[in-house]
Amino acid sequence: MKREVYKLVSRKEEFGTWGFHFRACIYVGLLFGLTYVWVVQGSSYGLAFALGVSQALIGLNVQHDANHGAASKKPWVNNLLGFGANLIGGDKWNWMQQHWTHHSFTNHYAMDPDSFSAEPIFSFNDYPLDHPNRRWWHCLQGFYFLFFLSMYWISAVFNSQVWNLHHSGAAFVGIKMDNEFTVKRRMWARLLKASYIYWNVITPFQNHGLGPTPFCHVMVLGVASSITLSLLFSLSHNFVDSDRDPTKSYRETGKEVCWYKSQVETSSTYGGFIAGCLTGGLNCQM
Repeated sequence: MKREVYKLVSRKEEFGTWGFHFRACIYVGLLFGLTYVWVVQGSSYGLAFALGVSQALIGLNVQHDANHGAASKKPWVNNLLGFGANLIGGDKWNWMQQHWTHHSFTNHYAMDPDSFSAEPIFSFNDYPLDHPNRRWWHCLQGFYFLFFLSMYWISAVFNSQVWNLHHSGAAFVGIKMDNEFTVKRRMWARLLKASYIYWNVITPFQNHGLGPTPFCHVMVLGVASSITLSLLFSLSHNFVDSDRDPTKSYRETGKEVCWYKSQVETSSTYGGFIAGCLTGGLNCQM
């Protein structure tokens, strides 16, 4: 497996290259610049869209790769860039619980939180026709899929899990972070969450007053961030000929499943250079 990987990624490029760090600097600079205008000069519809997309790019690229430990050989660099999760309304430590669980059981219908977190509204899993998790409205989900993805920002920003740093999806499959490390970081997680809400949600009302206009600005920010982030993330795990459920063949035929194969097929960068710049370029190293 290493021999095949090294055909694509040389031994000097296992971690973030100069190209990755250059791209990360652009995305971070764009986020801070747009946030400054948003807070100081006031929000607008165009700015809301641009800021939402910039936050999604931080989530797809900077914080994702850093919290995987793949951005740099130096742990402090990964730790610092990993706080990008907090800059876009999420939380570094809560994300790590969820995402590490996801990669331990990639696309497993009952063990991967990402595979069932949207149920029962819509389903990513190919359940048998008589399975209780399959609902009649799932045959229509292609029509309302994007609408509910656009609500991702609201569910992430106003999620109560950050207050105790217990991710419900990870805990559901038996992974619990009841330890001193997590307890010591709860206060910082709360402060960072409150700061994000103030800069991104409260300041538009301070600049424009109470009314529908600042509310709509905030919603456009949220929808732009949601669609960019969640749609591209969904595409990276659902494409033609991938084993969407790596355990399905085993349950049906008893054929053994290669965990490494399922990781590659459901966690890969796709589409070449441009798509790689939009959705992260370090997945193959991970």
